[in-house]
Amino acid sequence: MKFQNRRSSMAVVISGILGSSSFSSPVMAEEFAGIERIQVTASRRLTSVEDLPYNISVSDSDSLAKAGITDQAELGLTIPGLTVVDTGARNDSPMMIRGLSVDELSANDGGGNGGTVSVYINDTPMLVDLSLLDINRVEVLRGPQGTLYGAGSLGGTLKYILNQPELDENSLSVSSRLSHIDHSSGLSQEYQAIGNLAVIEDKLAIRLAYNWTEDQGFIDYTEVLSDPQQDVNKENTKNIKLALAYSFNDEILATLTHIQQQQKVGGRQAVNSEFTGSKFANAARFIEPADKDVTMDTLEISWQGDAYRIVSSSSYSQLKDLGQRDQTDLLTTSIWPGYGDYEDFRAYTRDTTDNSNFVQELRLQYDDSDLINWTVGLYYANEDNNGQSIEFTPGYPEYLGLERPDNIEYYSDASEKVIEKALFGELTWFVTDDWNLTLGARFFDLEQSSYQCLDFPIDEGMAGDEFSFECSNGAGSNQDSIFKFSSFYEVTDDFNFYLTMSEGFRRGGSNGVPEGGQVDFTEDEKSFDPDSVTNYELGWHATMFDNSLAINGSLYHIDWTDLQLSGKTSEGAIPITVNGGSATSQGLELESVWVPISGLQITAGYAYTRTKLSEDAPSLDGFNGDHVPGVPTHEGSITASFEHSLGHDWNAQWFAGLFMKSSVTTRVNSLVGTKNEDNQTLAGFGIVNSSVKFTKNQWGLRLFANNLLNKYAIVGARGKRDYGEQGQLLFINKPRTVGVELSYQF
Repeated sequence: MKFQNRRSSMAVVISGILGSSSFSSPVMAEEFAGIERIQVTASRRLTSVEDLPYNISVSDSDSLAKAGITDQAELGLTIPGLTVVDTGARNDSPMMIRGLSVDELSANDGGGNGGTVSVYINDTPMLVDLSLLDINRVEVLRGPQGTLYGAGSLGGTLKYILNQPELDENSLSVSSRLSHIDHSSGLSQEYQAIGNLAVIEDKLAIRLAYNWTEDQGFIDYTEVLSDPQQDVNKENTKNIKLALAYSFNDEILATLTHIQQQQKVGGRQAVNSEFTGSKFANAARFIEPADKDVTMDTLEISWQGDAYRIVSSSSYSQLKDLGQRDQTDLLTTSIWPGYGDYEDFRAYTRDTTDNSNFVQELRLQYDDSDLINWTVGLYYANEDNNGQSIEFTPGYPEYLGLERPDNIEYYSDASEKVIEKALFGELTWFVTDDWNLTLGARFFDLEQSSYQCLDFPIDEGMAGDEFSFECSNGAGSNQDSIFKFSSFYEVTDDFNFYLTMSEGFRRGGSNGVPEGGQVDFTEDEKSFDPDSVTNYELGWHATMFDNSLAINGSLYHIDWTDLQLSGKTSEGAIPITVNGGSATSQGLELESVWVPISGLQITAGYAYTRTKLSEDAPSLDGFNGDHVPGVPTHEGSITASFEHSLGHDWNAQWFAGLFMKSSVTTRVNSLVGTKNEDNQTLAGFGIVNSSVKFTKNQWGLRLFANNLLNKYAIVGARGKRDYGEQGQLLFINKPRTVGVELSYQF
């Protein structure tokens, strides 16, 4: 392996916080090569990390495997500045970058405001958290990415870059894994196969990847009315990725990709130890399973000229979700205490989701590194979201003397359509050999329409299977523009710095609640406004000691206005989105990697984040100056990996990493107002992951221990104010998991 460029060293720095570098260590190199280069597509063109005027973290598939990362929650644990609340496979885990979140630190069972981090597979927005299958690398783009990535990228963007079919290669790899999770009664297992076939060399290739995972649960549902259940949060997931690449000539390449994930989860990764007396027991009266089916089809066509490149990216994705949740305590605690007059009152809700999204993007790029580079693009997205929520109260109609065999107490049927059109672009002017300026802009038009029908048949005294729906239409539109400006200066070959001002936004719209009838809603509950951020950032990339040590960092300040918050209507407690004032976030990010000798790599990362309200937010019980929930003030990591030869064709790869997060609050921490009784402080924690992999020729044997010290950490909570003693929850991390993995490369 050969050293290519001292400036390339920052590519490893930014990946170091993932627990291992995203660059291959020069294990068998005859001479010490130091830190190697990696290129990314964060700027929608292939660019070296050290040339980007913002902070980005990257890790390849080998690095993810070493650190034991298989999903977004684990990714968030290992990256300072990226916070992912590990609510388990049943719920999409809330995610934030640079502290941009003010919602309660809990799983979202309905409503929601789209999050502040956009997630992509290649150039396609993701609908749900997918398992990491046949991943080439993960790019974490910090700070608003609104000009290139559109709505929802207030805090940043997370990109999964897939491996593409190889036109000149035939390969097949298989692997199997067995592991045990503490407090689980069985063994978890995983089987995977990835193959690449060059059907017509240099012309046509097919790539197929398949994964089947069965992770045993470790949460017991001890209060289920029918019968206590053990290891309920068991997960069964099947993934398939099929890609076809065809090269028309040396300039035009088309790639068609199909992705499908089927997932069944038995229950929440959450406990109620105060009620059950067990650190691994949930007090729900009903089990809370969820079935998810995600499909994604993409077609990318690229034409590469001498200086120009045209890319067309088309995608269609669909999410189908069926879930059930215990609703007893919410109804008796928050909705109406009168339900409790019936001694055997109990309730559960069944939710169905059917969402689809079509995205078309066309980009034209020009590259002339001596003077100017630019990208201009057109974007169109058509999103359809449909959902039903049906609430059952077994025995309650009979208690009231009402003939209602279906026991339906609440019925909601909602649909939403969102169309986004945008013109975007970025231009970089190389003023001198050492200095360049970048200007970016996005002009967008968002249109949203919604339709929702509600009914409370038992409350209305409707017998049999009768319904009397109250329906309403809602609509909203937003036309606006956002901008980005950066200045990048290379002081020496080993040090550069940048100044960046960037904007991001999130769409507004209608909540779709009825105009009147059975429940009265306020004007503020019927719709919500867009929110936006402006980011000011100073960052640097540096290498030293003959390319053996690299350090980068950034300082930032973010102004966030018209915050979108997850809320509930004052009557009926229907999930909606509301606006709530403004906030500021500021912080420091540091990352480093040290390669003192060939094969040994030591990394460290640290993030300081401070986010607080800059206006009163009554809907949060928050006031100007209050700190927001769920954001650790301090996050850090330190890892070491060593690769060396054992002789006789045997090699070894050793890894150990410590990942730390400081304490967080679960709701706005009121400094000047009355503290909310649900505001809990969750202690900070540290997690140790370790692994060793032995390879010989095509064989590989990996031993691993995630959460080696078996740290029990509470990462989120649902308070008793809304859910009572039995319905409150604590979301916990996965206990120690030890296992073995065997692989073979044909």
